[in-house]
Amino acid sequence: MPEIGQTLSHYRIVEKIGQGGMGEVYKAEDTKLGRNVALKFLPDAFTSDPERMARFEREAKLLASLNHPNIAGIYGLEQADGNRFLVLEYVEGETLQARISKGALPLEDALELCRQIAEGLEAAHEKGVIHRDLKPANVMITAEEKVKILDFGLAKAFSDDTQSIDSSQSPTLTEAMTRPGVILGTAAYMSPEQAKGKSVDKRADIWAFGCILYECLTGKRAFEGQTVTETLAAVIKEEPEFGLVPASVRLLVQKCLAKDRKIRLRDIGDGMALIGTEPEVNLGPVSSKVLSLPYAIAGIFFLIALVSVYMLLWSVSSDIAAPMHFKIKLPETMKGDSGLVLSPDGRYLSFTTISGENGDRLWIHDIQTDRNWPLRGTNAVLLGVPLWSPDGRFIVISDGQELRKIDVTSQQSVKLCDLPTHALGGFWTQDDTIVFGTNGGSIMKISASGGTPVPVTMRDGKEGGHFYPCLLSDGKHFLYVRSSTIAEDSGIYVGSLDVKPEDQEPVLVVKDGSGPIYYIPSNDSWLGQLIFRQDQILVARKFDEKRLRPVGDSVQIVDQLGRWWSAGFFSVSNNGLLVYGGKNLTATQYS
Repeated sequence: MPEIGQTLSHYRIVEKIGQGGMGEVYKAEDTKLGRNVALKFLPDAFTSDPERMARFEREAKLLASLNHPNIAGIYGLEQADGNRFLVLEYVEGETLQARISKGALPLEDALELCRQIAEGLEAAHEKGVIHRDLKPANVMITAEEKVKILDFGLAKAFSDDTQSIDSSQSPTLTEAMTRPGVILGTAAYMSPEQAKGKSVDKRADIWAFGCILYECLTGKRAFEGQTVTETLAAVIKEEPEFGLVPASVRLLVQKCLAKDRKIRLRDIGDGMALIGTEPEVNLGPVSSKVLSLPYAIAGIFFLIALVSVYMLLWSVSSDIAAPMHFKIKLPETMKGDSGLVLSPDGRYLSFTTISGENGDRLWIHDIQTDRNWPLRGTNAVLLGVPLWSPDGRFIVISDGQELRKIDVTSQQSVKLCDLPTHALGGFWTQDDTIVFGTNGGSIMKISASGGTPVPVTMRDGKEGGHFYPCLLSDGKHFLYVRSSTIAEDSGIYVGSLDVKPEDQEPVLVVKDGSGPIYYIPSNDSWLGQLIFRQDQILVARKFDEKRLRPVGDSVQIVDQLGRWWSAGFFSVSNNGLLVYGGKNLTATQYS
C-alpha cells in the first residue's frame, strides 16, 4: 500500500481516508488535472488472480458509464509501482450516517435527501447496475446539500474478494459476494433475500432505500440486533415500527420494506409519487355483475385465456386501475369443486369432480396454459381440502387413509404418512413443515419428506375438530377454525407453532367464521386482511398481526357464496387472484 506523500503515476497521496473489505482508500491530488480524487487500492489477494481482475475490469467499465450528479463517478482503473487502484470522484462533506447519528431529520430535509438518492438509484438501475450495499455510510452530503452515492456497483465488482474485514467497523460480509447462497451487504440494510443468501436484483436496493428513509425519519434503524446474526433474524422475521413514520410517507416506506419482493415497490422512480398517499386497505365489495360466456367448452377456455393474460399483465404492474371480473362455467362433466384451492403464485387451481367422466377425483387447471388434467390416484379425496407447496410444485391430499404429496406436472405420488381421516386445509412452511387440519381432530404437522404427524393444538371434549389453518407472515402464528358444541365458542382462533399443544391458549378472533385466508395486499404490506366465510357471505376484515386481532368492521366481498360442508367455494393466491362460486366460478383481481 502507498505512503503519504508518495506519487503513483500522476497521483500524489495526501491522506488515508478509509479502509474496508474492498481495500484501502486514500485522498490524492491529480497533478495533471489539478483536482482531488479518491484512490481505492485493491487487495493483493485480489490483484494476484488474473481471472478476478479480468472480470473486475469488465465490471469497472460498466460502472464508469454511470454519469449522474447523485452518483460519485469512477474515473479509471490504474496500475503503478505494483499497485492496482481505482480512481474515484472525491466528495467532500459528511456521510448520511454522521448526519442521522444526531437524531431524526425534519420531514422536508429527509425527503429532499432521499429524493436525490432515489434519482441516483433510478439512473443506475436503468443501466442495469445495482448497488447491492446501499447504506447511510455510502451516501455523502456536500456543503451544498447535494447527495453523492459512493461505491456504486463495487460490491459486485469485488464479488470474489475473500479478504476478511474488521467486524467492529462494519458487519458487511464480503466473501464471494454476489453468488446465490452467500450473504452480501451490511446487515441492517440487507433485504430478506440477501440475508438468506439468495441472488438479488434492483429490489434489494429499493429495500435498502426504505431502511435509509425510515432511519432518516425516525432516528433509529428499521432492523437492529446486538450481533449480525440477530440483525439478520430481525430483517427476515420482524417488522419495523411503521407507526413512527409520518402518515404522509408511511405507504412509501411500507412498499419499500415489503419482505416479499414480489409485492415490494418495483421501480424506485415510482416511489416518490407515493408521498402523501395514506396507507389504506382498498377492499370494496366485489360486484356481482360479471361477463357472461358461452356455455360451450371453447368459450370456457377463451375466458380462461383472458384471465391468464390479465394475470400476466398484473405481474408486471402493481397499479391496476379497476378490477376485472369473469364468470367461468364449468363443463357438464365437472359436478363440483370441493377441492377449490389456488396455488400460492396463482398459477394452478385445484378442483374436484364428483362422479364425472373420469370418476371422483381432483383436477388441476393451469391458468397460464389453459390446460386441465385429473391427478392420478385421487379418486377418494372428496372430503379432503388439499394444500399447496410454496413453489406450487406439489399438492398435498388425503383420502381418509393416508396423506400424500403429488407433483402436479409429473403426477409422481409420495406417501407421507398414514392418516385415518381427511386433511382439511393447511399450509406448507418455508422450512418444509406441512401443517394441516383434520376431520374431527387437532391441527397436525409433519415434515414435507414424511414421518409421523404430531399435534400442534389440543382439542377438548366439546370440540368437533380443528381445521383450515393459515399461516401469518411472521411464520410463527396461524389462524384456524375450532368447531364446538357450544355455539359461541365456534369460530376462527389464533395458534402458534412455537407453543406446545398443552400450553396453547386459544384466542377467538372471529365468532362464527370459517375457511380463513390471510392475505397481504400489494398496497398495504403493514396491515393484512383476513378473508373468511360467514354463513353464505364472503367477507374481509383488516388484521393487525402485532396484536393478533382484527381491526374495524368486516367488508362484504361476495354474497350467496357457494358452500361445501364448513368450507366455502373460494380461494385467494398470494398475488391477489380471487376465485369463488359454485358450479360457475368467478375470477377477480383486487389489491
